[in-house]
Amino acid sequence: MPSCTATEKPLALADRYAADVAEGRIAACRWVCLACRRHLELWSRRDLDRRLREVERAVQFVQSLRHSAGLAAGEQFILEPWQLVIVADLFGLYRDGRRLFRRAFLSVPRKNGKTAFAAALALKLLVADGETSPEVLLAGASREQARIALHSAKAMVESTPALLSRLNIYRTSILCPANRGRMLALSGEDSYAHGYHASGAVVDELHAHHDRALWDVVDTSTVGRRQPLVLVISTAGEDVGQIYRQLRSYSEDVLAGVKQDDRWYAFVASADEGDPWDDPATWAKANPNLGVSVQEDELAAIAARAADSPLAQLSFRRLHLNEMLDGAGEWIPLEVWREQEQGSPPDGLQPASAIGLDLATHIDLAAAVRVQQAGDRYWCTFAAWASARALRESPAARQLQRAKALGHLRVSLGDAIDFSSIRAWLRNERERGAQWLIVDPAGAQHLLAEVAADGWPQERIVEHPQTARYMDPVIRRVQTLAMERRLLHEPSPLWDLCLGNVRLAADAQGRAHFHRGRSGGPIDLAVALAMAAGWQPPEELGGPVWIEAL
Repeated sequence: MPSCTATEKPLALADRYAADVAEGRIAACRWVCLACRRHLELWSRRDLDRRLREVERAVQFVQSLRHSAGLAAGEQFILEPWQLVIVADLFGLYRDGRRLFRRAFLSVPRKNGKTAFAAALALKLLVADGETSPEVLLAGASREQARIALHSAKAMVESTPALLSRLNIYRTSILCPANRGRMLALSGEDSYAHGYHASGAVVDELHAHHDRALWDVVDTSTVGRRQPLVLVISTAGEDVGQIYRQLRSYSEDVLAGVKQDDRWYAFVASADEGDPWDDPATWAKANPNLGVSVQEDELAAIAARAADSPLAQLSFRRLHLNEMLDGAGEWIPLEVWREQEQGSPPDGLQPASAIGLDLATHIDLAAAVRVQQAGDRYWCTFAAWASARALRESPAARQLQRAKALGHLRVSLGDAIDFSSIRAWLRNERERGAQWLIVDPAGAQHLLAEVAADGWPQERIVEHPQTARYMDPVIRRVQTLAMERRLLHEPSPLWDLCLGNVRLAADAQGRAHFHRGRSGGPIDLAVALAMAAGWQPPEELGGPVWIEAL
């Protein structure tokens, strides 16, 4: 469908796009269909003041801007039809003399022009919104994210001569002397006071916000303004603080008619539930800018690389299909893990081994996994400890009781795990040829001192925190080994329990770490396996212990 041109009125093009989506002539997900139907309904309502001139002014301003990056750098900003629907609804609908929508939740997959669109709307709110002394906030979870949003606006100003001559650009702000307006960057990492008087705001990548504190600062900063507009523009991502999920769920309820809120605007582009993630038809539904800023051949290449990697599929579905997935994704599918079961060790087993150790105290597991190489495969064995309290109070109490009955779990008599038993097991494994001990240092310092006193060389004890920075490389390596069917092991319900509970998440840099998911059950064997089979000794890396070199 054509973009907005000088020969066709913006609202007419927006209406035509909305009708084509609503009637199925253009492929779109359920939420975009509902947003388009809402657009057509709103613009037919006689109780609303429908200001076509305001739509044209907003479109004219945005399309006077120029792109500052990417393939379109230096070219005029041309709004796509789906963006015209948003601009028309946000800036053209009024009630009682004031703008209808005060909050807008816009969520689309990566590379759908989100950053440039956000910068353009923020500049419109600063320069051409009719506000006295406008104050526009650009809010990001981190200082870096906030700087990215502000940098995008600065670069757009610098690429647009008409704006460059009227605005003053500073390190952390953009000022508009003509209306005494200012644009500021805010970060979730900053200590900020509730002293802002925002007329507009753009909250970027809400999924990366660790809590709702920054959202609350922005949301409450507009109470003194006549017709403020706060925009949330985000992809699904990991949703660290759950605020993205809360606002998206609310937006979907508004679109579905479950909640009535005429001040809340929503546009959510994503795959529909049950859509195959690797189908180009799904990509077209989820990406309104497909063929413009999103190229199908690039999506196909990324999808092909993700075919054998659950972690990569998780990232693809979140980032390129904008799916709001529960908790996190599967690490090693249980059916893949079970295919590598065998009743006895493989031939050619080497005596040297590495041990991954994940400790606990009360109602969780403590687990150790020993990994030995046999040719290009690995033999994985484990020991696990729990307290009597865990067998009563753990969410997985029944499974733990079964594991104890099978002889796969060592249970103390009291309410705490017996660390002397762990120490004795490690001493015995050292005598059997274990070479490396990789352990999360949290809560382990006393035991590590005892293990060293028992004869483990200090240089062979590797402290390995469970943060994404350290876990990402081992998680990815072990996942690859599992998908290649190279992790042999005896069957056990404890393997199934922990691998079934563990979920993958990714931090703001895309680095993987483990998550318990909604079950809340133990994942300790999975953690120990990742450290034992994923860690590589320094002689294999050709340098010092890798954890010290990160």
